[in-house]
Amino acid sequence: MTTFDVVADGFGLAEAPVWDGSTLLFSDAVFGGVKRIASDGRVEEVLAKRRGIGGMALHADGGFLMTGRDVVWVREDGEQVEVLGRHPGFAGYNDLGTLADGTVIVGALRFNPMEGQSPEPGALVTLRPGDDHEETTELPIVTWPNGIACAPDGTTFYVADFADGRIWRDAHEAWARSPSEQADGLCVDDEGGVWVALGGAGSVARFTADGEVERVVEVPGADFVSSVCFGGPVLDDLYVTTRTSVVRVRGLGVSGLPVPPARI
Repeated sequence: MTTFDVVADGFGLAEAPVWDGSTLLFSDAVFGGVKRIASDGRVEEVLAKRRGIGGMALHADGGFLMTGRDVVWVREDGEQVEVLGRHPGFAGYNDLGTLADGTVIVGALRFNPMEGQSPEPGALVTLRPGDDHEETTELPIVTWPNGIACAPDGTTFYVADFADGRIWRDAHEAWARSPSEQADGLCVDDEGGVWVALGGAGSVARFTADGEVERVVEVPGADFVSSVCFGGPVLDDLYVTTRTSVVRVRGLGVSGLPVPPARI
């Protein structure tokens, strides 16, 4: 039996959920900041004010990465270290994902959707461990690079285009299309299934490894679903961020694929 529990609410746009092994981190992209849902259910503020955080990832040396105008590593002591600076051709960085070796793939936007700017093709910036590690890949037919996550092989990755609802594999193969024609954040389960937030449809879809829609899970009361991640002691809880809340979904019958930490 599938159950839904609102574990936190009252946000402008909850986004970028990350399970750290015992608690859930997430951002409020509109009102700003990074929050944590503690084991006792309390919502704690980890970072104040920063708006537009569309993606986060744990770092192998502690702390987490977050997107925005630039990409910053927030260390465990609170120090903020810039790992990817502002770029004159980019309005900002949206979501990000990691590969098995700690490589980080960041979606870059050339327009600001929150200001109503006209869409332009985006790009992916790949940050690899080691020196001279930055590489930019233009995405001439991907406008709004969004959810990014790697497959069980640790090197294949998926990237969603929110603008037209397509999900791309390795940024060059049109792998699947969202039934809502919107594809926001995504995550992968240990069977290779890809879970995609369907935006204004208020639901989440699971795609098989072949790119077929296997099921759609409607999130009660949600008018917009922004992202997803697996959590819980054995990664069998699906955490869903909506416009105003964080919802925990149980009883889906699958567990999440552990997400590799960043090593840049």
